[in-house]
Amino acid sequence: MGLRERQRQHTIKVILDAAAQVFGQHGYHGTSMEEVARATGCATATLYGYFSSKEELFSRVLMDLIEEYLAGVHEAIADTDSFEAGVIAYYDHFLDFAERREGFLRVMLAVMRSAQPGTQPGAEQADALRLAYWEALQPLFDRGAAEGLYPADLDTQPLFSLLSGALHTSSYTWLIGLTPSPRPSVLAARALFLTGFPAAVAALSENS
Repeated sequence: MGLRERQRQHTIKVILDAAAQVFGQHGYHGTSMEEVARATGCATATLYGYFSSKEELFSRVLMDLIEEYLAGVHEAIADTDSFEAGVIAYYDHFLDFAERREGFLRVMLAVMRSAQPGTQPGAEQADALRLAYWEALQPLFDRGAAEGLYPADLDTQPLFSLLSGALHTSSYTWLIGLTPSPRPSVLAARALFLTGFPAAVAALSENS
């Protein structure tokens, strides 16, 4: 990579970091490209040279943060040696990420709750993101099968929905500002998932 391209990539990173902060502070509709440019320290015209609209900028920030989160999910699971330890690491990673990216996560939730395909940034990527999330968690479920926790041919999609659904549902009241921290609810959800996991596998096996 040449010097010019390295400088370009550095500028894009500075813009995206500043944009995530501004969106997190003011919300999607309360943020303007002028505000992002001021936070970045560049002229508004320069900002438009990299991103043609606020929608494009927000979508890029959104996708980069989701990619960061999913990469962290994969790494957290890979650093453990059992299914249960992987589940614990997955929930711990979410808590760490949520505490670091709290402001933007609130904005992301507000935008995606109202998203309609073609009308809101990020809406059209929903299916691709669900697939990427499943792929990040797939090694955990492969490990569960290898440990004999369920048959290798069991459809684990419902278990994925249970695992991720318990996590994100438990953090919802925090994201909409009703509780001061996600930690108590998320840790309770993790305990419930681990306790109820054998019963969930039994139910799936009986109905498969």
